[in-house]
Amino acid sequence: MGSHGAGQAARAQRAPRRGAAPDRRVSRARAGRCIGAQTRPATRRRDGRLVVNIGLIGPAPPLRGGIAAHTAGLERALVGLGHRVAVLSYARVYPRLLYPGARVREPGLLAATELIDSLDPASWTRMRRWLEAGGFDRVVVEWWHPIVAPALLAGLPAASSVCVVVHNVVPHEWFPGSRALLRAVLARAQAVVCHSEHVAGELAAIRPRVPARVVPMPPLLDVALVLSRDRGAARERLGLPAGARVVAFAGHVRRYKGVDVLLEAWRRVREKRRDVHLVVAGEDYRPGSLRRRAAGQCDALHVVPRYLSDDELADVVACADCMVFPYLRASQSGLLPVARESGTRVVVSDVGGIGEQVRGYPRAAVVRAGDARRLADAIIRTLASAEEDRSVATRRASQRQHADWNRLARICAGGEGVESPDVEQFMGRKTTPEHGLTPTTSCVVE
Repeated sequence: MGSHGAGQAARAQRAPRRGAAPDRRVSRARAGRCIGAQTRPATRRRDGRLVVNIGLIGPAPPLRGGIAAHTAGLERALVGLGHRVAVLSYARVYPRLLYPGARVREPGLLAATELIDSLDPASWTRMRRWLEAGGFDRVVVEWWHPIVAPALLAGLPAASSVCVVVHNVVPHEWFPGSRALLRAVLARAQAVVCHSEHVAGELAAIRPRVPARVVPMPPLLDVALVLSRDRGAARERLGLPAGARVVAFAGHVRRYKGVDVLLEAWRRVREKRRDVHLVVAGEDYRPGSLRRRAAGQCDALHVVPRYLSDDELADVVACADCMVFPYLRASQSGLLPVARESGTRVVVSDVGGIGEQVRGYPRAAVVRAGDARRLADAIIRTLASAEEDRSVATRRASQRQHADWNRLARICAGGEGVESPDVEQFMGRKTTPEHGLTPTTSCVVE
């Protein structure tokens, strides 16, 4: 994402030191600006739909990554349904040692109160006061890592009607007490939502007080932005030859995403196809390590070693003949629905909920995780398939994207898809599992 200048970027990176006295004057002033518009009770519009007062807790831009994009997308969908929403974000989530890299700002993003510091108990008290002053009918919580559990357990008012959106039951890297911390947070929830049957199964083992509802992950990037791209122009911006076939990987470069397996597979691909180029785009938490690993072993490799703006990410998807998701572990992917809805061919590993996301999609190949030979074979077969006109993924894909977000927003707001719910219906309501995925697949499974 673009920055408004070094000064703002530096201010965006500041986080309170552990044990430092909180700046209550600034925090309370910022909180007050959001609280003022949120103290009205739920009301009905003239068309009979309920306007719910919602506090949305989650990382939000300028924090980076898929969960922040999810928070922003959910906020837009809730507001689009006519609800009043205040977003409570994090001033700091992880210690700097565990989460390197600069925070960056992009114009036009939602306004969020950055109040929560997962490492500062004083901020948890301010969080509770913020929520109590807001008088929210519903509090929606993004859960992706147990490091935020102490803040949530201390900061959520006991009387709140809480919906928890669970992205991961356990984090991708080991963390002590992950399941116990999630179980404690879910004990406070009146509704639980997740994005895959895989995660729902893991949640069932924890035995939350209410069953999880499964809503497929909506695209975390506007599909229309991808469809509007000219492929030739996108390739030129990325420095790719005009006539090349392009394979792309995008997202934070982490070990669990299987990039090392992809690099091993790529050597096999290049032995048989000399016209293909590989793009690996995304911030690597081990700066320079990707190039070092690929040095002298992989040719026709284009590395974009930084966080991508939405426009840049749209270029990567638009230029690709094939997107690769070679994950070793995963719950689900926010970029995979973008590739699917834009009509891009994909090769994915069958881990977690990734395979679920391509059920019924004829342009997908599913391979065993960690198997470089099978991954290479699947990429070669995918590239050999006749290139189809992308115009088949037109306005309909964008309409599906909005429908997915609206469905998630209705459930989080307590409506469960009903146009005009009553407050009494969702306060403390028990939910039932919902599986909207087809039981069969037309994908290639190896």
